[in-house]
Amino acid sequence: MSVNSFNASNPPLTTKGDLYGFSTVPARVPVGTNGQVLTADSTATNGVAWATAAAGGMTLIATGTGTGSSATITFSSIPSTYKHLMIVYEEVRTATGGASMSMKFNSNSANYDFRFAGLPDTTNDWASSIMYTFYSVADGAGTSAYSNGVMWVNDYSGSQANKTGTGLWSYGFSGGPSNGYRTGTFRWRNTAAISSIDIGNAGGGNFGTATVIKLYGVS
Repeated sequence: MSVNSFNASNPPLTTKGDLYGFSTVPARVPVGTNGQVLTADSTATNGVAWATAAAGGMTLIATGTGTGSSATITFSSIPSTYKHLMIVYEEVRTATGGASMSMKFNSNSANYDFRFAGLPDTTNDWASSIMYTFYSVADGAGTSAYSNGVMWVNDYSGSQANKTGTGLWSYGFSGGPSNGYRTGTFRWRNTAAISSIDIGNAGGGNFGTATVIKLYGVS
């Protein structure tokens, strides 16, 4: 009988969940532990091995909150280990005066392009090499102006010529007509990996204490 022949009377399997494998002869692949997945592995005797599944989904990197006395929330030392970034805006309010939201990467104040549109304002805007503003948060003044939304920054740690992203947010002004939503897209013309993000109010208004901005890493 060939050494490669299957021995049905004396199979190599011994434990519940074992699998048949092969190196140069039929062999047992021992069952893994709960939650592991079978993975191709050329270094393993049988060419496959049980391994912990790769992490996926989103990981909260940092949370920034308004203090009522600062017009900027900064996320620094952003790890480069994720594929994308997601920024979630919750109850963004200005403590003094209404203003447009602003953003810049790596403290860089140039090479940004943006376009945004929404209702009730249907104007499309395009700006090149502006400081860093690429979408509005809310019109109005004081704590009555608010905004909620989400923004994606694609492949933020890559070396491509342009970092791109999209956003979707709603805004309103209690007691006033300026309520609606916007969608937007942006481009930062820079090959550097994004390691810090400054989020502020272009008009200088401070973030109210209800403001929460969360930065997630997307695997």
